[in-house]
Amino acid sequence: MRRYVMILAVAALIAAFSFAGCGPASPPKDPPAAAQTEQPTPKSTEALPSEPSETSEPPKPAAEPGFDVGNALPDFSVPLAGGGTFTLSENLGKPVFINLFATWCPPCVGEMPEINQLHNELGDQVNFLVIDIGEDEKTALDFAEQNGYSLPFAYSVDGMPFGNDYLVNSIPQTFVLDADGVISAYYLGSRDYDIFKAAIQAALAH
Repeated sequence: MRRYVMILAVAALIAAFSFAGCGPASPPKDPPAAAQTEQPTPKSTEALPSEPSETSEPPKPAAEPGFDVGNALPDFSVPLAGGGTFTLSENLGKPVFINLFATWCPPCVGEMPEINQLHNELGDQVNFLVIDIGEDEKTALDFAEQNGYSLPFAYSVDGMPFGNDYLVNSIPQTFVLDADGVISAYYLGSRDYDIFKAAIQAALAH
């Protein structure tokens, strides 16, 4: 009887191991990590260049009319020796060189060759005009022809080429105007080539 019981016990133990199963041969895998949502990397942005602002310089105030440096020489007209008329407003757009002289005035006559030389050199960039003060057309024309001057000569019999607002009390006088008709240089008395040329170049550079 005891032997029979032992046999039954061994049989029951074998059956128990058969149904229990065994553990895994390899270590269990880690549980899957939670899916990470990948945030999009923001693209670097570059500021667009701003459009240039449309700014304009305020217009320069018009020069006051007058006869001093910095004034706008008032418009005037004088007859030309040999025919025609010189009107200041019709000759702006480039500098204007105006010399007041008379044939009986030694300093006036003395500076004329250098003025004529400047006209020959710069006459395509500057308008030149020599006005004979208090003398007639024939006197001015004879003087120009006898000396071989290419300068344009005008004349003012009453000696007031700029009208009643400007009295010519002494000569020679020279006005250098910029392209807008503003007096950039004025000389009372005779001057030489270098001084006149420097004044003209300054007016050209304005």
